[in-house]
Amino acid sequence: MARSESARSLITCSAATRGSYSTLKMASSLEGDLDGSQTEKLAHFQELTGGTSVAESRRTLERFGWNLEIAVESALNESEGGESPPQPEMRRRVFVPPPAASAAAQTPGPVVRVPVRSWTDWAAHWLYLPFRFVRATIMGLIQFVVSLLPNFPAAASAVDEVRAFATAFDSRYGANHPPFCPLSYNDAVAKARRDINFLLVYLHSWEHEQTDRFCRDVVCSSGFVEYVERNNVIMWACDVNSHEGFRASQVMRESAYPYLAVICINDSQMAIVGRIEGYIGCDELLARLVEILENNEPSLVVAREEKHRRNESVALREQQDYAYLESLRKDEEKEKEKKEKENAARLEAERKLEKEREEKNRADTLAELRKSKRLQMGEEPAPDDKDSTKILIRFPSGKRLERRFKKSDTLETLYDFVFCEDETLDVDRFVLFSSYPRKELRLQRDLADIPTLEQSNLYPSASLFIHAHADDDDEEE
Repeated sequence: MARSESARSLITCSAATRGSYSTLKMASSLEGDLDGSQTEKLAHFQELTGGTSVAESRRTLERFGWNLEIAVESALNESEGGESPPQPEMRRRVFVPPPAASAAAQTPGPVVRVPVRSWTDWAAHWLYLPFRFVRATIMGLIQFVVSLLPNFPAAASAVDEVRAFATAFDSRYGANHPPFCPLSYNDAVAKARRDINFLLVYLHSWEHEQTDRFCRDVVCSSGFVEYVERNNVIMWACDVNSHEGFRASQVMRESAYPYLAVICINDSQMAIVGRIEGYIGCDELLARLVEILENNEPSLVVAREEKHRRNESVALREQQDYAYLESLRKDEEKEKEKKEKENAARLEAERKLEKEREEKNRADTLAELRKSKRLQMGEEPAPDDKDSTKILIRFPSGKRLERRFKKSDTLETLYDFVFCEDETLDVDRFVLFSSYPRKELRLQRDLADIPTLEQSNLYPSASLFIHAHADDDDEEE
């Protein structure tokens, strides 16, 4: 083995030193019966073995079917007086020269020798030879170890393996058995801890001789199924040859099959409280299970009471938290309602104050306007003035007022007079009309030519009423 690795190492290292390859190729091409691969192997062999001639090297390679490694190993063994490796018959190749070259093949070709290396090349070659040999040996060992490792397929999930076993079990023994928990081993243990129930673990080995008998006579028996279901026992089963079954087996440390283990909570921890290894009948198995469950039932009772107290404490705390949150919510609602009322009252006060301020400003503005219009209004014409008209005005308050106006006065003068005489009226927020026939005398101050009293048929006399507009009426108009 070491000699073979040494030969392989020498072959690998010789790839970097091919100074004589071109010369050898030219010489061997003269013979005409070697291809490029054989010529290259012949050159490598010459470099590795040293003083042999081309014809001798060629005979050695032909003897070993042009297997360079075996030929180098044989040459090294012969140089040290050892035995040459057996000649492989399957790889032996016989070269028959072609007809055209038979005459040339019978004539000895020129002898080609590898150029002699300098002493520095030989010193470097033998200096690095141990390192190359060690490296080749280590790489060979690594490849050998890797080749021994099994090629495992991609592992399925734990749940898939458990369900696959349940399907295989049903197909072989039928579905008349306790339901298998379709969870991983760790999740099944967590479920038993959470529910405070017994967990029955069954490790199945298809190769064991008692497996079929145990599954048919015990696991699928009506007595066993009834007992497991009556006591709310969680049953978990898996094949020990699967990844999940192997992990469970590492925990169980079983020594025989069939294997059953009972797991339950004990001193606040999940522990194996009973093991049943090897084949036993259904009656004996039930007796063992009854004993194990009765011995460990007090631990479950204590755990259930502790869980009940813990749940009551949690429920009480939740009720207190709910009552506190409800009280806090009501207080927040009251505070929110109080703030809303305060904001509404503040907004209402601000609105009233703003309205009062606007009304006062409006009243001051109207007072100034009345004062200005009184100054602009001329004196009342004399009763004997033929160009005057007498107009009777009835106010909404029942007040009656009679005055003379010039027939050339406009409606604006008449409206200004009414506005100045009644402080309840707002400018341009009332209209004058006659009763019969009813006719409204609307004032349009933006007109260039406002009609006179005579043009409005108020000469030589007239009786008018006042209609004050409300805000809604103004908006509609």
